[in-house]
Amino acid sequence: MLAGNTMLALHGLSKSYGERVALHPLTLEVRRGEILGIIGPNGAGKTTLLKLLTGLLRPTRGEVRWGGYTTPAEASRDLGYIPEESPLYEEMMVEDYLHFFAELYGVPRPTAGERIQRWLAALRLEPEGKRIAELSKGMRRKVTIARSLLHEPQVLIYDEPTSGLDPQTSRFILDFIRGLRQEGRTVLFSAHNLFQVEQLCDRILILHRGHVQALGPVSELREKMGGVRYTLRLQENGGENRETALTPRELQEKMQGAQARGAQVLDVEKEERSLEEMFLEMVKDGEDGEKSNPRG
Repeated sequence: MLAGNTMLALHGLSKSYGERVALHPLTLEVRRGEILGIIGPNGAGKTTLLKLLTGLLRPTRGEVRWGGYTTPAEASRDLGYIPEESPLYEEMMVEDYLHFFAELYGVPRPTAGERIQRWLAALRLEPEGKRIAELSKGMRRKVTIARSLLHEPQVLIYDEPTSGLDPQTSRFILDFIRGLRQEGRTVLFSAHNLFQVEQLCDRILILHRGHVQALGPVSELREKMGGVRYTLRLQENGGENRETALTPRELQEKMQGAQARGAQVLDVEKEERSLEEMFLEMVKDGEDGEKSNPRG
């Protein structure tokens, strides 16, 4: 059992297939009510990590410890999981499908009925007696989200929940996930859409070739990875010049240097690079062998 505000803790968690290491030892704590984004290129170890957390894979080394539970079996009953590919029973009616899974979760039928109606309303799902085969892709994704919530889990693991969806549905699902956090639930969220990750997540874990490349809020990642650029606009020698700085300290030094040589500071522009820009640079550098060591 974990103390304090920690929902789950990973201690030296790793996974290998023979000589191939899919996930190098990872130690990490996830807080209650936090949305943790997990990103990385294909083959980085994201899905391996999520499957280790759900118990679908056994670690080669290390362990996962859940707050409030003494065994993984107990923890699994308080976990909602949506894999990237989540086939549905096409010929079932939506409500019958949800009742079926509520029964598998051990939810009494009267309680299940109330929860199904609650989540159908929250997700703006109006099945109206439709079979799952008749639903759009966005509606199907909402059904899988409703399914993941029937047993009222406190931890949700969503692997690419907005993949292939139109912008309107994607935005609705992201707002819905924010609402789950406001209820105190913990969400681990994997996505290739880095704009969504940047907007949604409290912290971000970047994996590359099974290694942790960075971990922290976007603001901290920018500070560590040079994600902020300052442009100093100067008037000197009868013309206008520009100088750039990557840290507040470097900016201050450049301003002092400019003033010392008689230049006039006209303006300072601050530009923040997106998570996608930083991520692409990190992955490229890792492939070139310049930043292959784990960070964070």
